[in-house]
Amino acid sequence: MTDRLGFLVTTACLIGALCVVARSRTLPIVIGVEVLLATLATVDLIAMAAGHRPIEPATHAAYLATPVLVLPVAMTRVGKDDGRWARLLLGAAFVVCAVVVVRMTATGR
Repeated sequence: MTDRLGFLVTTACLIGALCVVARSRTLPIVIGVEVLLATLATVDLIAMAAGHRPIEPATHAAYLATPVLVLPVAMTRVGKDDGRWARLLLGAAFVVCAVVVVRMTATGR
C-alpha cells in the first residue's frame, strides 16, 4: 500500500512542479500535494506503530518529516512574490519532495 501511495505522491509532486512552471494557480496544487504527503506520512507512522521496522530507522524518520515541511517553508518564501524566481523555488520544492518520497519508500522496505 505504501509503495502505491508513494508512487501517487511522487507523480503528484512532479505534476505540481510542471504546473508551477507553466504558471498555473499554485495554492490548490500545493494544498493537494501537501494532503497527499500528510496521508503518506500518517500511513507510514501507523505501519511503524503496528510493528513494521524500516531498514534505516533514523534516515527513514528524517525522510518522513522532510517532505511534509518543505512545501510550507517554500510557500512562506513564495507567498509575497509571484515572479519567476518564486515559481522556480516552488518547482524545486516539488522536485525535492518527489525525490525524498522515492528515498522514503526505498528505506521503508
